[in-house]
Amino acid sequence: HHFTEEHEAAVRVAALVAMLVCEKDGVLNLLRELQQPVDYHQGFSEFLDELILLVATASKMPCIALRELRDDTLYCLKAYGFGDRPDDDLHLSPLADYTCFATVVETRQSFVARRRDGEAIQTILEKLHLDNVQSFIIVPVLVGQDIFGTLSFAILCDHEYTTLEQQGLQAVANATGVAIANYRNFHLAEERLFSQAKIGAAITTVDVAQSARHEARNHLQHAQETLTLVSGKSNALPSKFGEELRSSIDRISEQLQSVEAALQKIKTITKPPDREKRVMRVDDLWRDAFSLTVGRLAQQQINWNVKGSASVRVAPDYIKTAFLNLILNSIDAFRTAKKKGRSIDVTIENPGERAADVVIRYVDNAIGVDVSKLGPIPEEGLRSVVDIFLPGVTSKQDGSGYGLYLVRKILADHHGSIDLIDHRNGIVFQVKMPHATQGSK
Repeated sequence: HHFTEEHEAAVRVAALVAMLVCEKDGVLNLLRELQQPVDYHQGFSEFLDELILLVATASKMPCIALRELRDDTLYCLKAYGFGDRPDDDLHLSPLADYTCFATVVETRQSFVARRRDGEAIQTILEKLHLDNVQSFIIVPVLVGQDIFGTLSFAILCDHEYTTLEQQGLQAVANATGVAIANYRNFHLAEERLFSQAKIGAAITTVDVAQSARHEARNHLQHAQETLTLVSGKSNALPSKFGEELRSSIDRISEQLQSVEAALQKIKTITKPPDREKRVMRVDDLWRDAFSLTVGRLAQQQINWNVKGSASVRVAPDYIKTAFLNLILNSIDAFRTAKKKGRSIDVTIENPGERAADVVIRYVDNAIGVDVSKLGPIPEEGLRSVVDIFLPGVTSKQDGSGYGLYLVRKILADHHGSIDLIDHRNGIVFQVKMPHATQGSK
């Protein structure tokens, strides 16, 4: 009787405050659960296990199903709250038979359904053998601009979802889409990095094999010359010994011919495949190389920047391998460098229309090169800093010594060059590549 409009307004404010307090508790609880980030290095199934648990924590819904749209089917990737029931039981195929899910996919809008809403909803629940479910909500999951699938939340009582609840569940679905996109991008970058590493390893292997072949051929030629000399002297020996020696010489000669044939096979097998060259922007190639290592750069808090632009005629995979080796060397050097202000800067000078070369300046502010650690140490004394371009020379305990050698070789194959300008308190390289003008073919 004494309940006035002022009382009603006060109750509404109190209810709003209570709701905000509950929301705050929910957010804080979610943040506590998120102390350890999802590990992108694990397999997709294990990643989904962690992801669905986070979705359950964020939504506080008892039954959840994450489905991916492929062809005309929503495949259940991961379910939560359905006991020991396999995920395969929750596939929706064909999608057209599940009209509310089809509507979500088509409109990309959430859909709320209750068992008492009609026969169509009851039929869907019966098909999925969800006898106890009384209401559910379906939310679209987007990866970028594309529809990935749906997240559905089911509860065992008749519930009317508020606008706030629907917005919250849509936010959870959006976060799920971002997580899946990040997972896929991470593994795509890893695959691209592995692919570039394979190219680099293949080129290095070719160089090592060809170098070994040349060295073996020198020894072989010397052995054949010695054999010819011995064969001539065998004619002056008594017949019995001479015949035995000549017989041995013939067998050795046949063996040497077999070795020569084997070396020729090495030459054929290890010949690097031809790479089609085309005119490209060198700044785009640098950015592609940096994109392969964005995770490692971010982990070590390394900023990177590419300034300037110019066109070059190159085999893209080879050049990106060279650029990638420079970046990876810098990342390794930053492991023991100062934490603040880490940077890698690539500056491409404007070559001008008639310039013969594009000049690129590569700079990092890591630890530079400690010449005293360059090994293996030669017999005649310490190495010079320019020896970092020689095969097998490295300052790292676990280094192969072929990274910078490979960089120089790839650039040389493109009629370019790389020079060390400074190696104290960081590194400065100058890279030159032939300029491809607009009229180049």
